Amino acid sequence: MTKTIIFFSPQKMFQTSGEIVFEDRAPFDELAVLRQNYDYLISTLDICGIDFHYADEADSRIQEECCPQEPFITFRTEPFIRLTCINTQPMVACFEMAIPVYKDDSIKSLADRLAKETKNKGQNHYGTKK
Repeated sequence: MTKTIIFFSPQKMFQTSGEIVFEDRAPFDELAVLRQNYDYLISTLDICGIDFHYADEADSRIQEECCPQEPFITFRTEPFIRLTCINTQPMVACFEMAIPVYKDDSIKSLADRLAKETKNKGQNHYGTKK
């Protein structure tokens, strides 16, 4: 049944988009577009990282399901350790915060993650509520 639905889906798209539906390649370099927008995607999706690969590097199931301009997405979690940051200044609202530290993190990525977490908790850089 699933294969039948997959067969009829391009026919429906053919009516709206034309013969480009049956092409096995996109009219532009999809991987280049994704790589150019890496920072935007990371910040917008609120994730720590993205790996981009061509479908022909994946297993056969992914190769069957993937087609131009409809990427196959796989989500995963990375192992991390939790770093607890403690502000010892008296009379400061932002006293303690825990952030994950991943294998290839840099000082900048940790600082960015800490700033983002602080912002998400509704506090400014002085530790007081906005």
